[in-house]
Amino acid sequence: MRVYHNSSEETYLFNIGQPVDSIRVDPDNWVLNGLAGVQKTSPGKSGGIISVYPNPNGGSLIFEVAEEQEGTVTVEVFNTVNQLVSSRRYEGCLPYITYSVDMNGLARGIYFVRFRYKGRSEIKKVIIE
Repeated sequence: MRVYHNSSEETYLFNIGQPVDSIRVDPDNWVLNGLAGVQKTSPGKSGGIISVYPNPNGGSLIFEVAEEQEGTVTVEVFNTVNQLVSSRRYEGCLPYITYSVDMNGLARGIYFVRFRYKGRSEIKKVIIE
């Protein structure tokens, strides 16, 4: 099992259904011996496969993919009247690595950001202050 991390202030919940032989934790190389399910949680981040923050933001939105495989993420930003105002593809997104969505050219207000990843779609409501 591999857990990707990129911040010193992240929390991980390990749900272990059987005894674990050993755990070795190194900041750059985590090893867990035994079968387990891992759920990553971080304060202030939204749920789902895609996490976004900060929200509200000042024109720069961060997202990360909470899955074990690399993939392409398409990010589409819609205004409150469902007009597409921005679109970008991010090729080769790695798990738990942050990517920035530049929203600096957009007016303050509410937007809906659709993330398309591996045949799935998630929509997040974001606010630009």
